[in-house]
Amino acid sequence: MLRASDVIKEAKRYEGTREKATNKTDFGREWGWNGVAWCMIYLNIMFKRAYDRAGSPEPKAHAAELVPWTASCYNAVQWFKKRNQWSQTPKKGSLVFFGPNGSTHVELVIEVHDTYLKTIGGNTGGTYGGKYHDGDGVYIKTLPRNSTRIYGYGHPKYASEVNPVTGPIYDAPSYPGKLLRLGSKSRFLTKWQRQMKARGWSIQVDGIFGPETLGVVKRLQEKAGLAVDGVIGPKTWAAAWA
Repeated sequence: MLRASDVIKEAKRYEGTREKATNKTDFGREWGWNGVAWCMIYLNIMFKRAYDRAGSPEPKAHAAELVPWTASCYNAVQWFKKRNQWSQTPKKGSLVFFGPNGSTHVELVIEVHDTYLKTIGGNTGGTYGGKYHDGDGVYIKTLPRNSTRIYGYGHPKYASEVNPVTGPIYDAPSYPGKLLRLGSKSRFLTKWQRQMKARGWSIQVDGIFGPETLGVVKRLQEKAGLAVDGVIGPKTWAAAWA
């Protein structure tokens, strides 16, 4: 079974891909219905191609076990709801649906932060190569988590992405291999502080583990469900990029 990271990696391969003509794409041709709105079609094909790359003998059949094989965003929403795979909370690899009843548009969540999301989607607008393109291609975008355009999230049942040491796998830089605690001074701590500040936490980026950083570490550990010991070990390090 695919991991969320497999599908995200596959989707990113096609960033900047544009229509050949109005709604005409290789994704639509491969799906079997071209010249129509293709945001859900694009995601179907990403799951199919990810399975194909993983060596599946039946990539389409396997893709259809994770996401509904449909061009309709509305039907896709109903598919997730029927299987109790629907919520208002985003996760990496979730499908985020927009508009009334989720019927307008869909994209793939590739990053989740405290106040914003990063997504990739097809049949949408965005900037690529220094130019803005309106609704004609595959682009990565940033949007606020509280956007009123968001209807909700469908959650494919991916394979687990768990490392026995660090816990859940995130797009985090390698753990420095040394516990960071009150009194520590480290360039690695600077990197961790910078990431937390980018996520909206109030923290000074100075590479010094003082009382302020200790408070942030403990609050993050509590929020992430980790042992609240005030020490940046492998799991607390990775949680900054969760």
